[in-house]
Amino acid sequence: MTVYVEVIDYPPVDRIKIVQGSDATPGRAVVECGTEWNRPIPRITAIKASTRQSNPNLTVWSGSWKDVRAINCRRSRYGNIHVVFEDSRWILREYKMEANFNARCSCGFVYTGTQRTIQELIEEIGTACENRISIVAGANVPTFKPPARWVGKTCMEAMEDLLASTGCRMVYQPENGSYVVDLANSTQVPQFPHQVYRPPPKDTLKSVNFWTAPKLFEMRESADAVTINDSTGDADVISAGESLDTESSSSVGDNAQTEFRLWKPSSSHDRLYVQHRVKSLLGDPTNPRREQGRVIRGGVFEPFPVHQAMVSPSASITGQIELTSGGTVFVTEHPVLSATGSNISTTATLLTGHYKQGFPKGLQRDTITKNIAGGQSGTVDEFVEWIKPISSSEPDVSSTEYWGDLFEQVCEALIAKYTPFQGELARTITTPEFYSLAGSGQVGSVEYEFQTHRYNKRHHMRVALNFSPGGVGNIR
Repeated sequence: MTVYVEVIDYPPVDRIKIVQGSDATPGRAVVECGTEWNRPIPRITAIKASTRQSNPNLTVWSGSWKDVRAINCRRSRYGNIHVVFEDSRWILREYKMEANFNARCSCGFVYTGTQRTIQELIEEIGTACENRISIVAGANVPTFKPPARWVGKTCMEAMEDLLASTGCRMVYQPENGSYVVDLANSTQVPQFPHQVYRPPPKDTLKSVNFWTAPKLFEMRESADAVTINDSTGDADVISAGESLDTESSSSVGDNAQTEFRLWKPSSSHDRLYVQHRVKSLLGDPTNPRREQGRVIRGGVFEPFPVHQAMVSPSASITGQIELTSGGTVFVTEHPVLSATGSNISTTATLLTGHYKQGFPKGLQRDTITKNIAGGQSGTVDEFVEWIKPISSSEPDVSSTEYWGDLFEQVCEALIAKYTPFQGELARTITTPEFYSLAGSGQVGSVEYEFQTHRYNKRHHMRVALNFSPGGVGNIR
């Protein structure tokens, strides 16, 4: 078999090695060129390669790497030109995204005006790059809609985020110059009849534990009116029986109602309170706005504060005071008052979100464990932080079950990087012949080497299947 390789507008090539991983990071091509050349060499060019049978003289395989960019060029031994190229994924660094997609409400439902499928997100990235790079979706991409908080991010960062969220790989097809994004363990690869098999690093994983973001709870809780002790800084409960002062006074402290601005939940030893409810009002990923928690008079959920005559109108809960003892006191901008006769009530109802503490990962999270067939004994943790489960019994909160269904779909996709295709072994293949990999998601990395020097010709193709070399947790 005869090999032909050239770098357009560069001197004749003696040796070239192309290494490409299956993510958004540009691959590398290291080229050794001849010395006889008296024309300027371009920074951006193309690499073409083909193999032919000696008899008959038929082309067996051909490929090209378009828009490769030189990042290092120098003279090497014997005056040869040594050039390092990046493949066309460098283009992804040159452009930025200008929109967010798949924004979700607190219950996990996508706002219809922002929703995009994975195929459509890939098209958005291509459009942002002015279609200078060809990226297509494979037939096996997941059906869920991943988060795409991409405003201000480069297209490379957006693509890395997309691959990480969906369990997909991005594999280059030199036969047609396109990158294919597909699920990690999908699409059959050639049988490689002339191959040298090398095992990958030993498989030590039995299972993968997937964890959501901390789960946010909401319930109506009893709260006590408190004041901060000037000596200790503790929150002291206000004694019952305070009377409403209806006469003017020269000192604010003489007005009993002004003390009813601080409220502490009765059960706070195992909880981490937040200032807002679980219900989201505006899905802005860079500046999220949520409905604030409330202190409620008389156990009735009032959307607007009800003020007594001598209380100046204001907002609801505006902050919280974290005490050294671990408790939390909520601050209202106006006193929250209710009374029986002339006695002001010292209890109220608090409605706000909280996390539960004291669990294996600190705060309580939902978890799903996926087992790996034929695995050994090790486990690895994967945190899916964009899955934000909630639990609330309030009537104005939609169904909270959708996050769980979505989490299951995401785990099924992410486990693909740990699970070989149809039970095959993760392996490395080296073959002297060149084959089309069809953009298979099984490909963790691929290497092409052509040595065309007339005294030392050799060529090979090396493929890492069902594992990503150097990837923590993905070496199988």
